[in-house]
Amino acid sequence: MKTIIGALGICFLLSGCATSSISTVSNDKAISPYNQILTLYTDAEFDFYQLDSVTYEQNFRRKINNLSDYDYRKQLEKTLRRNLNGNQTRIVKSTEIFKVNEDIPYGEFKTKIQNAEVDAILIINMKNYWYSKSVKTDIFGQPSVSEDPNAAFLSYLYDVKSNKTVWMAKSVVSGMLYAGYETLNNTMARRVARKLSKGKYISEPQLYAQN
Repeated sequence: MKTIIGALGICFLLSGCATSSISTVSNDKAISPYNQILTLYTDAEFDFYQLDSVTYEQNFRRKINNLSDYDYRKQLEKTLRRNLNGNQTRIVKSTEIFKVNEDIPYGEFKTKIQNAEVDAILIINMKNYWYSKSVKTDIFGQPSVSEDPNAAFLSYLYDVKSNKTVWMAKSVVSGMLYAGYETLNNTMARRVARKLSKGKYISEPQLYAQN
């Protein structure tokens, strides 16, 4: 993950645009929007099924609040809140309830979740990151090779009360030259927000209600 963050960080301050695709699976239809959703990011290599003690120890402990991913996690959760917050749905960032680099046992993790009074957890997992090369011709007819960033994300919406994953998504974001991780994350967050809003899992995001 350090290599990914380093590569993405080079062009963090540079602007760019990105295209994306997303496929979703709804296990349980929403009756009403969730009131509070906690966002969690992990770069662990796994497919999420349930948030039990074994899954937590292997894929979440020391990963959801580690120092090495702090800058990336902070920006990702900022854009998730900006895109998902609505009149009835409030996004709670993990950085607000978990101290950076603090070792949190499973029992303490569950207690913090209960104290935060969230009714769902949105888990974001960056599955892969890569560059794709393309040959382009400039205005003088000279060819040049560019390396465009791409990222694949898995998203899981986990219902705290039922202990079930109610919604899942697979997103692939392709950025143009100089697109940094802010651009890729924001593109992914917009697509996820639209799908969750359409499925009534969240209320209409304020960002779109204002447009």
